[in-house]
Amino acid sequence: MRRKPLFAALALVGFLVCGLSLLAAETTPEGWKETERREYTRNDLYGYIDGGAEIFLEYGFQKLTLIRYGLGKEELDVELYRMDNPEGALGIYLAKAGRETPLADFPTRNSGDRYQIMAVKGSTFALFNNPEGKEALFPALINLATEALSSIPDEKGRDLFAELLPPGFLAGTARLFRGPLGLQPIITLGDGDILLQKGTILGVLADYAGPEKGEIQTLAVVSYPSAQEAKKAFDNLIANLDSYLKKEIQSEDSLTFKDFSGKFGTLSLSGSRLLLRFNISKI
Repeated sequence: MRRKPLFAALALVGFLVCGLSLLAAETTPEGWKETERREYTRNDLYGYIDGGAEIFLEYGFQKLTLIRYGLGKEELDVELYRMDNPEGALGIYLAKAGRETPLADFPTRNSGDRYQIMAVKGSTFALFNNPEGKEALFPALINLATEALSSIPDEKGRDLFAELLPPGFLAGTARLFRGPLGLQPIITLGDGDILLQKGTILGVLADYAGPEKGEIQTLAVVSYPSAQEAKKAFDNLIANLDSYLKKEIQSEDSLTFKDFSGKFGTLSLSGSRLLLRFNISKI
């Protein structure tokens, strides 16, 4: 395949994003053409993400704008996921990025390589895709992402990790969850919305070095609007705890359980918060 001139690849910087409203097609850089533009709402996201839409919906998905650009046989595309608030955007970003591999000199929080760049800014989670991972197109991908993100409002969310988690958690392990799907990779506590988060109440979690050699514990904290709602969630979890978790010690405001691997977990009620700790070797 004939290599395209570098200036043509670098020209893929000429569209600007204002929220999720993109400029008209005539602003597309010379040589590149917009080959496809689609929008998806909560009702039809399944038409684009088959089998993976649920996690986006749980984090507060509102709208997806998908744009594909072509230059001859080359293609780059952008996916802009508008979430209902910055916390939801950060939550889905952390869930998808896992262990981050940030690109140097990038304008916002990101994780990526020459195939794909994930980024989060304000209430937007963005994916910039170079489907074949061609090195020659990577500079264009970087510029595409930089220009798009520069016009997305930088809404500031709450600093939930500083607010809810004590210092000392392991770098790169912090996560947000708004329901069972976000928590599922860590632990399954029971069926359905077991913590009564209703898709709006945020929980945070992170890993810590435990007291035993090589032990890694996980702490999760869910903060409710009131102590009454926290108590209702606590009671619901006690009553509907997953069958593979065996209750060991129970009191009015705490529970110790054991999982199938012999590790322990604790659940405690503290005012309007639930605190859950998993993967404990000894009690």
